[in-house]
Amino acid sequence: MKKKVKIKHCIHTLLAILISLLSITGVSAAADTKGWDKTFPKSDKVIHEKVFYPNRYGITIAADLYLPQNIDKSKKYAAILVGTPYGGGGG
Repeated sequence: MKKKVKIKHCIHTLLAILISLLSITGVSAAADTKGWDKTFPKSDKVIHEKVFYPNRYGITIAADLYLPQNIDKSKKYAAILVGTPYGGGGG
């Protein structure tokens, strides 16, 4: 019985590694795209910037930053951050 549990754990670990690698590859590919790569139309009411930052494992994460077109960068504003679990930034 213990051998089956170990094999099942190994399979789950390998699947987790594979999914992580596919996710990392997907992020890199999206980061390399030069044009508008979203499924929704680009709005003239926002400024879109691609940003990059390292997670706690040193892997570079690509993200999209959206700012209002009329933003005053000398002021502070509230923000909404949407993150996915594969970023590795959790504690």
